[in-house]
Amino acid sequence: MSKLTLNDKRSGKARIAPWISLKKLIDYDPNIYAVQHSNTLAYLDCYLQYKNSVEFIIFSPLDEVVLPHVEQSYPAEFRALFLSRGTPLIHYNIKRTQGVAHKSMVSFMPSDILHGINFNGTVGNHIRIADIRAVNQEEV
Repeated sequence: MSKLTLNDKRSGKARIAPWISLKKLIDYDPNIYAVQHSNTLAYLDCYLQYKNSVEFIIFSPLDEVVLPHVEQSYPAEFRALFLSRGTPLIHYNIKRTQGVAHKSMVSFMPSDILHGINFNGTVGNHIRIADIRAVNQEEV
């Protein structure tokens, strides 16, 4: 486990839950299925933990980032997209990107990361954002 993850756990920003190991059967190991679909299990856990306390849940790989492109903030963007599409779930396409490396921290500015991104094509729609109020009502 990384230092960053442990620091997040200590500060209360993250919760680390051990995976349950299921009993192996003679011809079948249910743990293989659980490992293959670990994202689904993590998403379900997140939904069950926070469905009554948040407005949106982002289902995304940890190394992916959503950048608002319709509105100036995440909540405004998500609300606008849910309203215009009339659906409790929206998808963002993941795009391959390439950034610019900096040789010195003296001249580095965080905004340089965004200005230096080159998009190299779409990979797929792996990032999903759910409107929790609508999901809870419709049980999608």
